[in-house]
Amino acid sequence: MLFVKLSRPHSRLSHVIYFGIVFTFLFYFSSMVSIFDLCILDSGENFESVQTSRNQGTGNLEIIQGSVDILSDFYLLGITVAPILKLPLQMKGKIRLLLGFMTELL
Repeated sequence: MLFVKLSRPHSRLSHVIYFGIVFTFLFYFSSMVSIFDLCILDSGENFESVQTSRNQGTGNLEIIQGSVDILSDFYLLGITVAPILKLPLQMKGKIRLLLGFMTELL
């Protein structure tokens, strides 16, 4: 939200930021619904009988969530580069800020 305040109210950057927020919210909300669906037992089922078959479904979901996490990290880093380079700082200060944002990739 800090970048929205630093950018002009209706600039392209604020639209990109809001897109990222909405996409992330919708993705993780739908993931939560999928996990609830996988965890809730149907009538007549016991936990031991469905444990192995449902673990495969959650494994696929974990791979997708991990991929989206990595892509969102690069997305966040990508949208911060242009505003930081436009700041009235010396190049040394800009590099320090970019290195600070790059720590999220660790």
